Amino acid sequence: MKQPRHRRLSFTRHEHPLWALPAFGLLLIAAVWTATWLQLQATERALIGAATHDTENLAAEFEQYTRRTIKDADRTALLVKHEFEQHGVVDLPALIRAGLIDATGIVVVNIADANGDLIARSQPAAPFNMADREFFRLHAERDTGLLDISKPVTSRASRRPTILLSRRMNHADGSFAGIVLLAVAPEYFMQFYQESELGKRGSLGLLGLDGIFRARRIGDDATSLSDESGAPLVARARTNAVGHYEARSSIDNAMRIVAYRKLADYPFIVKAARATDEALADFYTYRNNYLIIAGAA
Repeated sequence: MKQPRHRRLSFTRHEHPLWALPAFGLLLIAAVWTATWLQLQATERALIGAATHDTENLAAEFEQYTRRTIKDADRTALLVKHEFEQHGVVDLPALIRAGLIDATGIVVVNIADANGDLIARSQPAAPFNMADREFFRLHAERDTGLLDISKPVTSRASRRPTILLSRRMNHADGSFAGIVLLAVAPEYFMQFYQESELGKRGSLGLLGLDGIFRARRIGDDATSLSDESGAPLVARARTNAVGHYEARSSIDNAMRIVAYRKLADYPFIVKAARATDEALADFYTYRNNYLIIAGAA
């Protein structure tokens, strides 16, 4: 009597190989994960695009604010210049009482004669001479008819970082009579900062075309001093007066979305920036939670 023949199990001869099902499952899982990751990347790019657009709008507003701020200061300088050139003297206390000159100390008006000696000031200070200062020599050598905005200096009166805005004053014959000098703290330019718009690690900057920041603010810290070189941004602005980019800061190592604009009527560039991880904080939280849940499942 013949023994029944048992069919041998085969992974190669079976009509539907047994490894095909798990392999198909793995491919399906990989496809789902790939599609999910691509969707998350597309969402991230869209959100970065929206954050960039918002930052560009803030840079445009900061440009207008900066122009108004400089013009306001220049109006004060022109007022003092006019008073001196018309009457030969300037009564600063009278102008302060009339509300024509700031009395809070945010903007301090100084008047120096042709020798550089301080002859009048809107805030009390010991007498000093400024004839050795670069801005004074500039006005003494020639009449540009323009407002000069200095590089950041340490004030001889307050010993604090200060930005100096100055104009030449002339005698009736056109000869050099001295200068009117406005000393302002960096905060004067940075009052535009809005934490609700820029975040706790957002930044603003007022950069000269010489590559030196006149004023800069990161979060609550406003200063005219900066270890960051502005030369790369100046190079960008010379090619494109308006633009944006994403870069890592050399100061705090944060990645930021940066928008900038070159001022048409002053030798400056304004810069607004948002920390990328702050701008996309909600998305990153959602993405991380989603990936954790999906991975556990």
